[in-house]
Amino acid sequence: MKKVYLIGVFLFILTLQLSAQVPQGINYQAVIRNPNGTTVNNNSVGLQMRILQGSTAGGSVYEESFLETTSNIGLVNVVIGQGTVISGNFSTIDWANGPYFLEVSADASGGTNYTLMGTQQMMSVPYALYAENSGSSIPGPAGPQGPAGADGVDGLDGAVGPQGPAGPQGPAGADGVDGVDGAVGPQGPTGPQGPAGADGQGGVTTSGTNVTITGVGTVGDPYVVNTTDNVDDADADPNNEIQNLFLQNDSLFISGSNGLNIDSILNYSSAISYNDRLLDFRVAYDITQTETTIYSLPIKAGQIVEFRGTLDIGSASATTTGGNVVRIRLRDDINNLLLMRGTYHRAQSAGSATAYYYSTSFNSTAGINVSSVSSQSFQAEYTIVYMSPIDQTIHFSIWKDDPPTCTMKGMVVKVM
Repeated sequence: MKKVYLIGVFLFILTLQLSAQVPQGINYQAVIRNPNGTTVNNNSVGLQMRILQGSTAGGSVYEESFLETTSNIGLVNVVIGQGTVISGNFSTIDWANGPYFLEVSADASGGTNYTLMGTQQMMSVPYALYAENSGSSIPGPAGPQGPAGADGVDGLDGAVGPQGPAGPQGPAGADGVDGVDGAVGPQGPTGPQGPAGADGQGGVTTSGTNVTITGVGTVGDPYVVNTTDNVDDADADPNNEIQNLFLQNDSLFISGSNGLNIDSILNYSSAISYNDRLLDFRVAYDITQTETTIYSLPIKAGQIVEFRGTLDIGSASATTTGGNVVRIRLRDDINNLLLMRGTYHRAQSAGSATAYYYSTSFNSTAGINVSSVSSQSFQAEYTIVYMSPIDQTIHFSIWKDDPPTCTMKGMVVKVM
């Protein structure tokens, strides 16, 4: 089967004649080309035309075929409606009931083995064909009156008329806002002195043991209260004198007496409170290998607490990897580790030399781990700072990894 292409514009030409009879046909012209674009000249071509109603997939209202010979430039001309009718009646098509579409198929060999070439809407209604079926040209009766149009533009205002007579007086309006007060006038002259009032009742005075009252209660002779304890402090008794109280190291002294060691009467859960919220601990505590809470402190949101103290850490055995370690943690009421900042430094003896070590743990729940090396002991000072985001009670706990003796020499707790 040969493939054929219709190249060019589909021309719908309505033949109009000045006669009472309208020709039943629509001129159609096309150029036939092969797939290479070359015109098919002087060759028989079979065409099939279908007029579809409503859409390209609508029902066929008319169908016909043509067997035509192309010109020497590949041109073919047919009149739709005057071919070999396959179905329908061209003259009874209701052109007012569109839209209508023209479907064109072709067989380049001149047979009836048609190939669909395309479908195109018939955009211009064959008006003469429509007019033929439109009936009489006598005008019909007038239709109903349409709605009123929009108002026109207002005309110019007329001249102002003469003023009418005055109307009756209306009711009085509401009072207006009070004005600003005027300036204060000058002070008037002093009036005459009034008569003297009656004398009041005299005051009551009493005296007691070692208390005497003199005077009569007037400006010239006011009351004077005199007291005396009748005690002569200018005696020779050395035990009846003012004494001084002072603290030296871990002992409390009073002048003229022996000192009292307070390490023996305080424990690690007691504290001395000062106005600046300084809690001072002066007792020794032997650190065990079990984590132990040695101090609990209630603080409020936004408060900062500082723990500062000194540790004596005994030497670990020579077989202990990494030496002895003292661990310090802060926990909340449900045993969660708290985020804190801690620092410590130590002076460590190693034969005839002395080594210094400094460590910082910043914003960590790991707390402070004060470590030594095998077979060495040392003293370390630590500082822990924690800021509470909520009202809560915090718990200070401490323990060691290795059996040798480790002691907390003392601790100062400060709340800011």
